Amino acid sequence: MKFFISNTSNHFLQTHFNISLDDDASQIILWLNEYSICTYERYRVVVLRFYLWLKYQRLTLKTINREHLLAYIDFIQNPDKRWVGKRRRFVHPDWRPFRKPLTGNAIKHNIQIIRQLFAYLHNTSYLDFNHCKRRFNIPSSPYNPLTFDHYLTRQELNLIGNFIGNLRDNTHSRYFFKIRSRWIFQVMLFTGCRRSEISNATMDDFILIKNKLWLRVNGKGSKYGIVPIPTHLELRLNNYRAIYRLPRIRERTQPEYNIPLVIKSHSEQRYTSVTHGYIWHVVKLIGNGLAEKIPDEVLSSRMRRISPHWLRHTCATMQINAGIDIRVVQANLRHASIQTTMLYLHLDADYRHHETISKFGQNSVN
Repeated sequence: MKFFISNTSNHFLQTHFNISLDDDASQIILWLNEYSICTYERYRVVVLRFYLWLKYQRLTLKTINREHLLAYIDFIQNPDKRWVGKRRRFVHPDWRPFRKPLTGNAIKHNIQIIRQLFAYLHNTSYLDFNHCKRRFNIPSSPYNPLTFDHYLTRQELNLIGNFIGNLRDNTHSRYFFKIRSRWIFQVMLFTGCRRSEISNATMDDFILIKNKLWLRVNGKGSKYGIVPIPTHLELRLNNYRAIYRLPRIRERTQPEYNIPLVIKSHSEQRYTSVTHGYIWHVVKLIGNGLAEKIPDEVLSSRMRRISPHWLRHTCATMQINAGIDIRVVQANLRHASIQTTMLYLHLDADYRHHETISKFGQNSVN
């Protein structure tokens, strides 16, 4: 959070803003600190854009009204070209708030986060009135299952698996990067865990209950849950452990709280873990690398867009396609509401078509 309003090395902020720590920024920081690190970083991006726009318009959280919020929605649909640039770290001199105009769905997500901020500030009496309380009419982006569904098909999963399998491994670092990348995709795909849950977990979090293997995770809001480990993932886990000369998971004889679930480096029984940012980096690196080798423009575009959360969506979809009850899927993803689980389900178009024509209306009256 130390970079929330720092403009010491950022050309964009130095050029367009004269920013210092004010009451608005202090309140936003307090609100962000209510969240876990992964949510914290995602929300920071959204509120930083909003905060900078307020400063650009010479507004504050206390002077803004509904008309201003509507103007902000118009702005993020078509931001000034000076606000748009390539993805950069915040401290990079060429950092910009936007990579491109936001889609309807992205705008809805941004406004939902800003709505949470306003509700918090109103509840803490920083704001006398919540101008975000009323709903905003934001058109949804057109639905296109080939480009907008955040899940991976079997074809795409096979392409990713083959790409990782063909990575060069002729040096120590390349070999372990290859091993690590494959394991990241496997464990996220077959558990549906969030990247923060994976980066924070250790081998000690694999537990046996009535001889059944589970993974204990610390999820959103620091809520613990357990995720069942399928047999095929247990086999892959044991293969991964064998590389580090660890016994099979069911043959452990001592605690392994010092061994990360995903190992970044190791020496003399000392292990370091990957961060959730590293997991994001690996998934994007694999996706972009694969995109370079795919001639199909639509498929190449999808590979460039994949993120770790796509694997969570894919896990839910695969479980439903396998015939698992949606209430079980809800429990596996640890969703409080089944409506949230429904948002993660993306039935493959071919599968949906086959299921409909083969099972619907077979016994209908002529």
